[in-house]
Amino acid sequence: MIPKILLNLLTTAMLLAPCAMQAETVAETRAALVEAASEGACTMEMLQKALSPENDPILRRTAVRLLAEQGEEATALLQELTLQDPDSLVCQNALLALRQREGSKLDAAFLARCLNSEKTAVRLLAADFYFSPPALTPERPLLAQTLLKTEKDKKMRQLLTQAIWPFHRKNVLLKDRKDWDHEVTMTAEHPLPLDGWKFQLDPAADLHLGNGCHRKEFDDSQWMDIAIGKSWEEQGHQYDGYAWYRSTFQAPERPEKFNAAELHFEGVDECAWVWLNGVFIGDHDLGADGWNIPFSLDVTEEIRWGEPNQVTIRVRDDAFAGGIYLPIQLQIME
Repeated sequence: MIPKILLNLLTTAMLLAPCAMQAETVAETRAALVEAASEGACTMEMLQKALSPENDPILRRTAVRLLAEQGEEATALLQELTLQDPDSLVCQNALLALRQREGSKLDAAFLARCLNSEKTAVRLLAADFYFSPPALTPERPLLAQTLLKTEKDKKMRQLLTQAIWPFHRKNVLLKDRKDWDHEVTMTAEHPLPLDGWKFQLDPAADLHLGNGCHRKEFDDSQWMDIAIGKSWEEQGHQYDGYAWYRSTFQAPERPEKFNAAELHFEGVDECAWVWLNGVFIGDHDLGADGWNIPFSLDVTEEIRWGEPNQVTIRVRDDAFAGGIYLPIQLQIME
């Protein structure tokens, strides 16, 4: 066990006023605290004394780190330190300690409170934890959108923006795979219907938030009807900005022999983001220069052979005609 002299040092030196606590005393007390923790003799009482606001910042930050080893009884104190301590590093270390100990089980309501902290470091950590993809439930991007309206820190704004638009995927076609050395040929092509699509304008660029119109089960019955193969201006929508298309198509039976399935877009004016059966499969985001460039997206894993498949496409057009103005095909590659 830790020598009694060190225990005495912990219980006396940490009560000294800052002006009386010399650097040597701080170092000795910190060393004693660390040694007590390594031998299992560190108690909540010791750590609470070390965390007294009058003590040296280095000693207090060490105590926060050791507090994480105290188990559930330390949770309330760590949360209090995160939200209320005047020392930004103490707040940051307390939140890190909670995250290290509780992982994905860290209380979501507590993290949401941290997002409103006056300390930028705490907000950044909380955002990194709260908006991480595995935990990105529908209400969290909505909160990110609300916070973004008043947030001024550049890094925090970047995190919030990423949370609002969490769809990122590099789609690799069969012909571009590094492990594929063969010629690729299209063996069959199945056009998607031109008619029967649902359509909705999205001037605020937020229809994917909340219940999310990209989800397979989303109810689009109240949306407008539209066709693909011609611009939305040709169909009465004089509009520039974001809009959404949704439809369902019947996939053929699984081919006996094939190596990939791809959705091929002959022309979208001018940017597109695509989901198949609720799964984000990729985008075509080249800005204004992409309006007349055909593109394909691999859907080998997402296609449901012999069944109805739901497809959602978000389109952005900044000028002139816009929309899915040319046909789409499901192509079978070998």
